[in-house]
Amino acid sequence: MKLDKTLLQFLHGEIFSSGCSFTLKGSFKERSRLTYMQRVVKGAKVLHIGCVDHTPDKVKRKLARGVWLHKLLMDSASLCAGVDINEKGIEFLSEEMKLPHVYCGNILTDEIPGVNDVQWDYVILGELLEHVDNPVQFLETLRQRPGLEKAKCIVTVPNAFHYKNFKKALKQYEDINSDHRYWFTPYTLSKVMVMAGYEVDDIQLTQDRAFKFFPPIPWFLLTRYPLLRSKVVALASPPQ
Repeated sequence: MKLDKTLLQFLHGEIFSSGCSFTLKGSFKERSRLTYMQRVVKGAKVLHIGCVDHTPDKVKRKLARGVWLHKLLMDSASLCAGVDINEKGIEFLSEEMKLPHVYCGNILTDEIPGVNDVQWDYVILGELLEHVDNPVQFLETLRQRPGLEKAKCIVTVPNAFHYKNFKKALKQYEDINSDHRYWFTPYTLSKVMVMAGYEVDDIQLTQDRAFKFFPPIPWFLLTRYPLLRSKVVALASPPQ
């Protein structure tokens, strides 16, 4: 989805409304955030922040299912490096899995050889932004780090409007990762990116998980109502 001129004015704070509304415009044919990222970064130099994905067991399970993001990025990019603050996780990736170009460190504060001395085409934040205390500050600092000043940014986050949230709200409970700070929507994610100094090039809504509820929501309904899908994906560029 491309953002129109009026919506961009709202995002940049040039105009204001306490009841701003906009209609999603686009085909939203991209079903999976994983295939979207693979397609966009093909042949590029990619830095993946938060590459470990929680625990070694979870990495193994996702690898077995063919849905571990870092491996998919490695398969598509010309060069893919990963950074994570999870020391044991990076040790597992580098020593047990023998993966190259994985580093332990804080991308916002640490000088990381092999990372800061490369000019990256893309930086990937997959299901990470909802875990940080201040998303705007995080992205603004990230954008100015060595090697990332010219890099485009791809962010994926859980969608507040996902249909399962409405279903569970009717049962009077919330289902959430206990480390999450925020729910995002296409507008609020775009606002955060713009406030951090990025220009939003594309917004997508994707559905990565199987339909577990009964009766299941058929894909054709999520094609018609993409705002009910599980993920929001933003592709953004740094200022020129």
